[in-house]
Amino acid sequence: MACAYHENTCRVGVILGTGTNACYFEDINKIHTISDRAVLPTEATEMIINTEWGALGEGGCLDMLITNFDREIDRISNNPGIHIFEKLISGMYMGRLAAEVLASLINQGIILETQRDHKQSYRYYGPFHALYMLQTSHISEIELDTGHTFANTRNVLKKLGLDYATNTDCAIISYTCRLISRRAAMLTAAAIAVLMKRLHENKQV
Repeated sequence: MACAYHENTCRVGVILGTGTNACYFEDINKIHTISDRAVLPTEATEMIINTEWGALGEGGCLDMLITNFDREIDRISNNPGIHIFEKLISGMYMGRLAAEVLASLINQGIILETQRDHKQSYRYYGPFHALYMLQTSHISEIELDTGHTFANTRNVLKKLGLDYATNTDCAIISYTCRLISRRAAMLTAAAIAVLMKRLHENKQV
């Protein structure tokens, strides 16, 4: 609705932020849950549907996409078992998801081995605790790196008290963040595509 003031041909609205949701215009004749059509304006042909798509997956339809890291995010959340799709793509959870993946890599001895030799430098009591301070905004900052110096990645790690990352550490951390963002983007694009297909409109998006 907000976009309609700027562009009155808007047919789909999407929120991607701390949480996520979408709405779209639906043909009234396709809505079978309206109990009393007499309450509708006689000229009405469409209705805006609030999809609450953040709740997608509560019935198990996204189980093939769920990783052990996602399950941990769900377990420690304030609402375990619900809003599964939201936990895969929204800003509230992406930082913690990246932290879970990177903590696993530390545990396997894949990254930040050098950091272990500088325990006195930990501002947040070690690499595990430091990584759990990772925010979605940090992921965005890391993704701005374009060269092989990993200036942004190093800056984020320094904020977390991890001052001794090697180039290999930075490359793996950057790649991990990109994968998490890419998965979120692809899932979001798929959901939007479903709504566009539902509209049956051959228009530029």
